[in-house]
Parts: sequence; structure tokens; C-alpha cells
Amino acid sequence: KRFIKPSKITREMEMDK
Repeated sequence: KRFIKPSKITREMEMDK
């Protein structure tokens, strides 16, 4: 992952992808 964010946010972003 290029960006580092809270696991919750990163998971949401991955699901949004």
C-alpha cells in the first residue's frame, strides 16, 4: 500500500477500490 492509515480506514479504502 502506498498510503499508511488506520487499519479501519485502509480496509474501507480497499473495499471501495
